Amino acid sequence: MNHFSKFALRAALAVSSALLLAASASAAVLTTKISVDNSYTAYLATADNLTGTQFASGTDWGVPTNGSITLGSAAQYFLHIDALDAGGVAGMIGQFSLTGSGYHFANGLTSLATGSSFITGNATGFTGSYGAVTAYGTNGVSPWNYQPAYAADSQWIWVGNNDTNNRSFFTVAILADAPASVPEPSSLALAALGLLALGRMRAKKQ
Repeated sequence: MNHFSKFALRAALAVSSALLLAASASAAVLTTKISVDNSYTAYLATADNLTGTQFASGTDWGVPTNGSITLGSAAQYFLHIDALDAGGVAGMIGQFSLTGSGYHFANGLTSLATGSSFITGNATGFTGSYGAVTAYGTNGVSPWNYQPAYAADSQWIWVGNNDTNNRSFFTVAILADAPASVPEPSSLALAALGLLALGRMRAKKQ
């Protein structure tokens, strides 16, 4: 094998490795930290009228619970939270983030906290119809007091009256990023094959 053929082979291997790395790097992960007075279940859905796949839950508002789930390749996702109150005032506080690449929240960022207008909900279920939720104070407000796991400006939220409504269904939209202007994997693969073919032709002539 001559020098050019070796170069072409190395180039093809490099392209293949780059494609594999790009595929793995594109996987986005949704991470949640949530406290609900009194309990919750979190789901990831591909439509706002579907419950989705359960990936986190909690039953003690004084102990924040974490959850994470890997996103696939859908054009959009929805974080759904079914929050239940067992009596007395109700509330939810939380922080959400996206790592990896390819997705963002409706605020255009990869992080979101309760109190944002981009968190909507209703009292009937994951129906596809949601409205504004009510904020009941920032982290530290009574009766929950300060929760060090959350940012100081995170807010306790609920749908409607948090003293009479015992269930809230929250939804958070997750949107795919605009496609980057990069060569398609098929084009890169064809270029690598072309280098290999050219290298073989030169080797035969020599």
